[in-house]
Amino acid sequence: AGITPEFLKMLTEIKEIFEHNRTDYRILICPAYNQKIFNREDLSKLQSIFGEQYIFDFSGMNEISVNKSNYYDEFHFKRYVGARMMDKIYSVQ
Repeated sequence: AGITPEFLKMLTEIKEIFEHNRTDYRILICPAYNQKIFNREDLSKLQSIFGEQYIFDFSGMNEISVNKSNYYDEFHFKRYVGARMMDKIYSVQ
């Protein structure tokens, strides 16, 4: 389905709230067990709203998703994977 115009409007409103409150944020696109890549058009929309430097895309085939032991099941990655992603996205300035 992708990001609809209605959803795009909501995302823009969220960004405005972030700016108003001076929120320090990051947007994380999590790695999937099936290594499915996030829709590139939607990624571009997110980047244009929130800024490319605040979007972190771990979808697709990568060092996390290729190791199936990083997951409890097809929907949940292990705690250390989340911690590793948080370390990575908050170490980038």
